Amino acid sequence: MRGYLGLSLRCLLRVGVLGLALLGGGCTSWMRLAVAPGGCVNPASGSCPSSGQARDSRILEVRFYQLKEPVLVCKLDFNAFLDGKDLDVLKAVLTDPQRLDIVRKIEFFEQSKSRLIAPMEILPSTQFVLAVAMGLRRSKNSLRLIPATALSDETPLFIRGTDLCLFRPCEINIETECP
Repeated sequence: MRGYLGLSLRCLLRVGVLGLALLGGGCTSWMRLAVAPGGCVNPASGSCPSSGQARDSRILEVRFYQLKEPVLVCKLDFNAFLDGKDLDVLKAVLTDPQRLDIVRKIEFFEQSKSRLIAPMEILPSTQFVLAVAMGLRRSKNSLRLIPATALSDETPLFIRGTDLCLFRPCEINIETECP
């Protein structure tokens, strides 16, 4: 009898721990990008050389926003982002405007310095992540709308000039967010 009671308690404890893990695991997920800036990042001249390093590369600020619904990326006012009015532009589609520490993340990248960004908590209602390269000028891929389902641990993000390219280097990536 005593052995049966001990076995039952151990089994209940394991089931309880498993149940808590399953309940907690469905609330949020985490994403971490493996960012690989190329030899030309945010050049002062406005354009990258066809090959090799750019001598006038600058630090590039990239902002990541969690959105509950898609936006027309090409119609977004890029100047509003430059003027610090990004939250006004995105307020209606941000996953949770009250939790800016989670729904907006800002990172800085330098030429040829690849790194993993810190893990980013993805809220359950997040459907898309908007990545915005805050460079000297807007290029065809300065703003990227990424489905949250496409992001996982160490998803590759490549940078060339102010272009953001997912999964493949910008030099061979033929996708364009905005023609």
